[in-house]
Amino acid sequence: MIIKIFFVYFNKVKGTKEAEELLKTIEEYGLGDKEFFGGEELGLTDIAYGWIACWLDVLAEAAGVEMLGPQSFPRLQAWAERFKQLPLIKDNLPDRHKMLTFFKSRREKIIAPAATS
Repeated sequence: MIIKIFFVYFNKVKGTKEAEELLKTIEEYGLGDKEFFGGEELGLTDIAYGWIACWLDVLAEAAGVEMLGPQSFPRLQAWAERFKQLPLIKDNLPDRHKMLTFFKSRREKIIAPAATS
């Protein structure tokens, strides 16, 4: 899954459908209608998928695509917001602006040579 998400990050068109299908599977079969993956409290699966909440929107913005929108994945989006608001998580999140600047810069450095080929 991570590879598909990063593929979308570097190439806006290819891989988007596959990434969306993977997120749909996570939302429907993993999260379901629960507050967190394990139920009503934060668990190991939430920690494992925490990168989705913390990085996915930044990667998507850097690439100019929407991956985790409220219309596409409302339950996963709501989970991501709940996850990021937990004090333990919120107090340790990296600066969003710095992450966005970094990923935009990295993306440009990686796709620029491909664009000139």
